Amino acid sequence: MNVFSFFLNFLKDPHIGAILPSSRFVLKKVLDKIECEKIKTVVEYGPGSGTLTRFLLEKLRPEAKFIGIETNPKFYQELLKIQDSRLKVIHGNAKEVDHFLNQMEVKEVDLVLCSIPLSHLKEEERQALFEKTKALLSKSGKFIIYNQYSLQARRILENTFHQIHWELEIRNIPPAFMFEARKCGLEVGAPNHK
Repeated sequence: MNVFSFFLNFLKDPHIGAILPSSRFVLKKVLDKIECEKIKTVVEYGPGSGTLTRFLLEKLRPEAKFIGIETNPKFYQELLKIQDSRLKVIHGNAKEVDHFLNQMEVKEVDLVLCSIPLSHLKEEERQALFEKTKALLSKSGKFIIYNQYSLQARRILENTFHQIHWELEIRNIPPAFMFEARKCGLEVGAPNHK
């Protein structure tokens, strides 16, 4: 999907959070946080047109699983064009992630990526989504949220996960916050943010 088509899709669907696809700077920062050789299962909430999905599939192990959950019909159709047997695309809402994974008999995941516009969710919906996400993660699992335009999710993340880091990437339209949350901390007394 080209940039113009992405933008038109944004104008037609108020639930899309990004005006344009993620910049290469955002993609690089997200990919730098992922140890692809250790990943068995990835879930992505709101993969959009699949920009990050494609890059990550190139780096994942051959036996890895990748599950994308997308609500927008045009993005869903775009994701179905990705020819990779490791990818399963679900046309649905991330709030039902536990239901989808139960149907697929997936017990835990190593990485959850999220680019859905969390500011569009009520606080209790964000809390429920974060709690479901934490429950699905393996002990060393990570939750990476990108392309957010406010720090609105930070407090709930800090109350739900052991270790949180956040940063702002200004080389994106518009500039975007990114969060990295770990289910279990690697260091005792690690700082709560970056």
